[in-house]
Amino acid sequence: MSWIKMRTNLRTDGRVRRVARLCDISKAECIGHLFVFWSLADEHSTDGVLKNWDKESVDDETCPGFFNALAEVEWADTTPDGDGGRAFGSRITMGGQPRHGLRERPEPPSTEQGRKP
Repeated sequence: MSWIKMRTNLRTDGRVRRVARLCDISKAECIGHLFVFWSLADEHSTDGVLKNWDKESVDDETCPGFFNALAEVEWADTTPDGDGGRAFGSRITMGGQPRHGLRERPEPPSTEQGRKP
């Protein structure tokens, strides 16, 4: 099962506030859109590049102007050939960790050991 690490202090990150203001949305909506964006990158990329996903395609999945707002705070940019978007350069998890090796989520302890999953 794929997973994305999310920092607990994301809601107080100034970049979230900036993106939210640029898009005229709430910080909560912005965090939701970030999850969608990073999920797209996780699902459709192995190197942080969303090949064949232009700015408009990302905005279609999030909100108008979202990709440009991410670029404004250096959380995204376009590929040199203009054929795709890039999340965090090559970093695409909410925790800012490199993508490599984070494909599978560790399995929770089983309920048979008396722990909740």
